[in-house]
Amino acid sequence: MTTSPVEGDDFIFTEDDAAGDAEIADNTWKMLIVDDVEDIHNVTRLIFEAYSFENKCLNLMSAYSGEEAKKRMSEQNDIAVILLDVVMETDHAGLDVVRYIREELKNKTVRIILRTGQPGQAPEKKVIVEYDINDYKTKEELTSNKLFTAVTSALRSYRDLSVIEKNRKGLEMIIDASSSLLQLHSLKQFAAGVLTQLTAILGFEENSLLLQKSSKSCGFAATQAEHGNKYVIMAATGQYEAYLDRCITDLNNDDIMQDIHQALKQKKSVFTDKNVICYFKTNNNIENLLYLQSQKTAVNQTDRNLMDLFLSNVTIAFDNLYHRENLEKLVEDRTSELAREKETVVKAHKVLSRYVPPQLVERIVADELDDVWDYSRRRLTLFFSDIKDFTPITELMEPEDMASLLNEYLTEMHIIANKYGGVVPNIKGDELFIFFGAPEKGDDKENALRCVQMAVSMQKRMLELKDKWFNEGISKPLRLRCGINTGMVNVGGFGSETRKDYTAFGLHVNLASRLENACDPGGILVSHSTWALVKDHFQFESKGEIPAKGFSHPVLAHNLILDLP
Repeated sequence: MTTSPVEGDDFIFTEDDAAGDAEIADNTWKMLIVDDVEDIHNVTRLIFEAYSFENKCLNLMSAYSGEEAKKRMSEQNDIAVILLDVVMETDHAGLDVVRYIREELKNKTVRIILRTGQPGQAPEKKVIVEYDINDYKTKEELTSNKLFTAVTSALRSYRDLSVIEKNRKGLEMIIDASSSLLQLHSLKQFAAGVLTQLTAILGFEENSLLLQKSSKSCGFAATQAEHGNKYVIMAATGQYEAYLDRCITDLNNDDIMQDIHQALKQKKSVFTDKNVICYFKTNNNIENLLYLQSQKTAVNQTDRNLMDLFLSNVTIAFDNLYHRENLEKLVEDRTSELAREKETVVKAHKVLSRYVPPQLVERIVADELDDVWDYSRRRLTLFFSDIKDFTPITELMEPEDMASLLNEYLTEMHIIANKYGGVVPNIKGDELFIFFGAPEKGDDKENALRCVQMAVSMQKRMLELKDKWFNEGISKPLRLRCGINTGMVNVGGFGSETRKDYTAFGLHVNLASRLENACDPGGILVSHSTWALVKDHFQFESKGEIPAKGFSHPVLAHNLILDLP
């Protein structure tokens, strides 16, 4: 059948047959004929045999009952028009289908043309008011021309509703992206929303929708991002979905690359008969491209103006998103940097602890050294110890064995000193110098008490080690002498500008050293000032006044009575 175009309408009649089943998937409008009379289906197919609207023919499908129509609609959500009979297996089967589509399937897009041969069963006014249908025709009045008009009007409405739906989905994607801007893929989600929005603005075909893998109208969004002159695909539809996160050169399409190079060279959007390459540059100097491909005719000037307006607003949004994602990356980088710094501090802490008194390590790491390296006058309790006759006992040992013994001894003594909070400023052979009351100030009595408790623990530990060392070949026991004194000294950093030791100097330091020399092996000898602070906690016996080298008069000393096995 040959029919001329009707002036003012958009449909075309040709002598070509409709597309076959293998070709109708994309370039067609789907229309469902629902009627229990076979002749109605045949006549309808004959009428629309050569029908085309906007270069798309009709894909006619049939259902012969209300239940079959429901099944069809539940399986396919892209049917554009339904020609629906009212009376089929029941007097109201068609109306039940309408209610099912609108209320249960929530399909508000499909256009429903109700046609009935028994209008008395479904009065027009009642049906129009109570049911969401788009047209009502009796079969007697529905001539071929009126059917053409009704279907074309329905398709035009369906097309416009589809554009609105596409626009809505694009807005939803952008809104969803804005609610999670700090998530990893927020910028990509936004780009996908922009792509969907533009296909709606330009009125591209339904198969240009995002994620329609079988579509012939496709598109992708590419950004320069951090890839220099390489453009990476951020969002895509149709056949380009497989290229997400890949470089545009991977498309291996010379025509596309030519259009893209033209847009980049001119620094503006390029419009061809079938393609659109949208170019926009953000305030961050990041160039972006949107490539859109369609089966429709070239984009008109109105659409171009609308697109320019849209892209000017999108540019601002892209700037904000880039800024947020860069901020997130900055936070991640800073977090990693802090983690590395923390690891460095931990390592430094371990190293410093081997060479610097633990009480100073935290201050050194925190760069709080002023009160450490500046010496001051403090009342400290000072402790000296050494091993009686250490050199004669170890002179026959191999150097390696002697070093191992000395390290074991010093390790054990340091563990005890750290337990009681004593500062070990330096080591000279088997001699230990430890003090309490700096760098942190404390109660004089508490400092003296902890120092004496430490000395007692050291003597107990030496007795425990005696048997071990005897079994290792050391026949003579190693016996510790301890001297303790409390008094005012200078404490702080002493040395050159480039290297200092944290230690204490003064008369009372010397007295503690003299008490250690005067102490019996295995004993603890304290000055009268220390005795006065701890006498209520330990038992002592007076040693009387003893001469002290470097002092003009003898000093009063006390022996601590040790309850040791």
